[in-house]
Amino acid sequence: MEEKRHLGLQELADFLEGLARQLKKGRLTVGGRGLSLPAGVEAKVELWAGDGRLGLKLKARWPKVPAAGGPPAPPPDLAPRPEAPRSFRDIKKRLAQVFGLLKKMTAQGEMPPPHLVAEFLTLSRESARFAEPAWAAPMQEFLDHGANLERVHAQGHLELFAHELRDLEARMRTCHEEYA
Repeated sequence: MEEKRHLGLQELADFLEGLARQLKKGRLTVGGRGLSLPAGVEAKVELWAGDGRLGLKLKARWPKVPAAGGPPAPPPDLAPRPEAPRSFRDIKKRLAQVFGLLKKMTAQGEMPPPHLVAEFLTLSRESARFAEPAWAAPMQEFLDHGANLERVHAQGHLELFAHELRDLEARMRTCHEEYA
C-alpha cells in the first residue's frame, strides 16, 4: 500500500507534524490501517538548496516484522460492536462513547481505525431515524458533516479529520441546546 499526496506548504507542515507524533508513539497510520513500528529504522534525509530551488527528501524503511498468528486484536474499547443498539437511548450512549474515542485518538495525533469511523456513521444514521420533524434540517447537517468526516478519513488527513470532529461537536451542542 502506498500513499502519495500533493500538498501546499501549510499542509506539508501539518502532515509532517502529525507524522512526527505518530513516529514518537511507534505507530503509523497508512491507508487507514494502524501499524506498529519496530524500533530499528533505516532513514535518510536530504535537504538541499541550489539553482534557485529547494528540495527535501525523506526516506525511511523498517525491517519486516514476522506475523505471529495474524494481526493483534484491537483493545476492547476499540473493538467493533457485533450487535447494533436498539433504543434511541442505547444509540445515543454508544454514539457518545465512539465520538469520545474518535476525539481522544485524534487529539493524540492518531488517525482512528476505519471500523470506528464506520460505527460512528452507522450510529449517526440510526439516531436520525428517531429525529422529530423539527430536527430534520440540523440532523441532515450533522449527517453531512459525518460524510465529510468519512471522506477526510479515507484521505488520511488528520487535521481535516479533527476539524470535522469539531464541526460535529458544535452541531451536536447546538442541537441539544435548541431541541432538548
